[in-house]
Amino acid sequence: MLSSSDAESSDDSFSNSSSSAAPLPPLAQWLGYAGLIPFIALAAIAVRANPAEQSLATFALRAYAVTIVSFLGAIHWGLAMRQVHPNKLLLWWGVAPSLVAWMSMLVEPMAGCFMLAATLWLCFLVDRRVYPAFRLQ
Repeated sequence: MLSSSDAESSDDSFSNSSSSAAPLPPLAQWLGYAGLIPFIALAAIAVRANPAEQSLATFALRAYAVTIVSFLGAIHWGLAMRQVHPNKLLLWWGVAPSLVAWMSMLVEPMAGCFMLAATLWLCFLVDRRVYPAFRLQ
């Protein structure tokens, strides 16, 4: 399991650590919450607008979600690269969300939205498990 001491070395799994996480800088927290605005605004437009605007809003929503999912995966790639012997699961997880997100742009829009929503929830669950090992929130 990946513990706080493993954050400098490597292991092939994820785990919670009992170490306390460093507090999140206020700007990072503010920007993280601000990143929800496009999700909320575009979803509202997609639900309430006329068909032409719905199509554009849905595409914009998917494009934004693809960007965010890729970013969330890349964080794990960066954490792995900080290790002396990069954790293979972190490397795999670093690229998996991007690949799923890319595939979501190749399917029917609603199916793509569901793929991205599921991927975002999975990213959240993985982050909750991995970040404590690196003393992150």
